Amino acid sequence: MAFYDDLEASIYRATTKALALTGYPDVQVIYAKSNTLEPSETYCVINIIDVVQNGFTNESTRLVFDKLYTTTHYSANIQYSIIGESARSVAPELRHTIVNNRACYFAFNEQSLGILRKSQLRNVPQLRDTQWVDCLNFDVELSFAVSSVQDMNQVDYIEFDREWMPSNPPTTT
Repeated sequence: MAFYDDLEASIYRATTKALALTGYPDVQVIYAKSNTLEPSETYCVINIIDVVQNGFTNESTRLVFDKLYTTTHYSANIQYSIIGESARSVAPELRHTIVNNRACYFAFNEQSLGILRKSQLRNVPQLRDTQWVDCLNFDVELSFAVSSVQDMNQVDYIEFDREWMPSNPPTTT
C-alpha cells in the first residue's frame, strides 16, 4: 500500500497533538514495530491493527486532460497502549479526549482522519524482568480517503468505414 507511510505519519501527528491537548505533551509516542529501547518514562505505543477498504473506488465521470481521478475510502483500526508509571491517568484521559474534546477531534481532522468509534479501556499490565508495569490500551477506528490520478488515453470519437461492416462484406471474384 503506497499510502501506508502517509497514514502512519498522520496518525503520529494527530496522536502527539491529542496528548498535548490532554495535558501530557511529554508522553513519547512510538510505533509498535519500531526497533528502539523502551523509554524510561510513560509512553504511548501506536499499533495499526488493520486497514480495510470500504466499498469500491469512486471514479470521476469525465477525463480531465487525459487523467482519471479516483477516491477510495478506508477504515483503520488503531490500538493505543499507554505504558509506564502514569499509564492509569494518561490512558483514560486520552481515550476520553479523543472523541469528547472538539480541539482533539479537529487535530485528527487536520490530518484527514475521521474518528468513527473507540473501544473500552483494557488493563493489561506488562511483566518486566523483576516487576509488573502498568499498561492500559484501547482501540480507535479511523476513516480516511485515498485520492489518486491515473493517466488514461481519451477516445474522442469512433468512425467506421461502411465497406467493412458485417452487413456489407467485401466481394471476391
